[in-house]
Amino acid sequence: MFPSQLYNGVGQITLPSSSRNWWGDAIAAYRAIGAASYAASKVNLANPGVHDLTTPFGLVPTWDAVNGWRFPDRISALDTGLIPVVGIWSAVVRLSGLPYTPVTSDHSAAFGCKGYFMISLSNYLSSDGARYYVKTPKVKSGPYYNGVYALAGQRAYRDGVDEGLSWSETPQSFGAPIVIGAYSEILKDPSSGRLYISPYGPARFNVLAIAFFDRTLSANEVARISAAMAAL
Repeated sequence: MFPSQLYNGVGQITLPSSSRNWWGDAIAAYRAIGAASYAASKVNLANPGVHDLTTPFGLVPTWDAVNGWRFPDRISALDTGLIPVVGIWSAVVRLSGLPYTPVTSDHSAAFGCKGYFMISLSNYLSSDGARYYVKTPKVKSGPYYNGVYALAGQRAYRDGVDEGLSWSETPQSFGAPIVIGAYSEILKDPSSGRLYISPYGPARFNVLAIAFFDRTLSANEVARISAAMAAL
């Protein structure tokens, strides 16, 4: 389906020029804010019909066109089916409903893959800040707020500005998909030996839009995409 059909006539044709094709060359892009329906919000705008979002874990997130997706439980996470190369791929995500009240030992992930390639907020009561994960986590201390957060390869950004965090880790794929509204783990059923995907750490805030790239975005690209996403 052409993206302009998914947003009550608002899409690549009628959006202001700054917002047309806001996802650039993303391999997958999803827009919950302003979507015509929950079903429309799950369509991959970068390539409709390929890597559209699914809800295989048992529940669905709540959705409305103003607040986007909200995840009442870890099993309401959305599965992208994308298997990233951690340390090379990039993601840009717009969040609202912040700050939120964390609970003890709370992982609250906007997205994530096996505990890697993840952005989470206020994981623990003693931690006030945004946590970015390539393979290991780094924390940007201080208050977090509504805005656009990004991981680009091995750099972290907020509202298009470099957070001053960097990694030097060997790129690696862990064979687990990216999920939105939580992070994914691959587990083994003890009785059957079957491997299965399980989500953890539900987002306790709103996810409005998100895009994934199978390469490392430059700082200028992060700034441009972040600004376009903020304008949606």
